[in-house]
Amino acid sequence: MRTENITKQNFKGNAMITGTMHQALRTQVVHALNKVNIAQKPYNLYIGNVQNDEFLSITARKNSGAAEKYTVLVHKLSQKADIIKDAVQEAVNKYESLHGNSNKTILK
Repeated sequence: MRTENITKQNFKGNAMITGTMHQALRTQVVHALNKVNIAQKPYNLYIGNVQNDEFLSITARKNSGAAEKYTVLVHKLSQKADIIKDAVQEAVNKYESLHGNSNKTILK
């Protein structure tokens, strides 16, 4: 499994794309991450294709082994730039509401 870190300025955690992903989808994911303010978040985002590439999985969690997490799945027929951005935003916001974080996420 290949893991790629996407470095964001002032981002304490990491956004990691795991496994293989078509270049067009990877571009949309990176674009979505640039639209969501995730600076100074104390957790990571894990993004990858799951269930035979039927879904894009976006998971917010402290680390890959942490039990506390929030995952959003986007079906391959819905994988448009705005929907992916909203899914990243939802993963961040729901994780924070469930597991706490004083930094609020704001769309750019």
